[in-house]
Amino acid sequence: RKLFMAMSRDLRVILVKLADRLHNMRTIRSMSPEKQAQKARETMEIFAPLAGRMGMQWMREELEDLSFKVLNPEARNSIMRRFLTLQRETGDVVHQISGDITHELEKARIDADVFGRAKKPYSIWRKMQE
Repeated sequence: RKLFMAMSRDLRVILVKLADRLHNMRTIRSMSPEKQAQKARETMEIFAPLAGRMGMQWMREELEDLSFKVLNPEARNSIMRRFLTLQRETGDVVHQISGDITHELEKARIDADVFGRAKKPYSIWRKMQE
């Protein structure tokens, strides 16, 4: 409640809180397991969605991944193992697909920039759950 009341008066407060939470999550291993779980749940439920709504997608993804690492390490490790296996077998697929699309656009004489990124472990897990 205090956070949202302060935020309504000054957006800088929420930016500082998000930066502080990101630092806390990056150094979470120094906390007790109970405190880690509590902070991770709070981060997943409040801070990560807030960062996303504020347009800081990179921060939302990092907060989700750091929380996921604490809340469900087995699932994250499984996804990471599979991701690394696929990457070894197929190489950098995102780069290959981006290159293919760029090539086809150039053939069609369409000037465009093509960007791509690999999905994050938590995002993959969430889609698997859905």
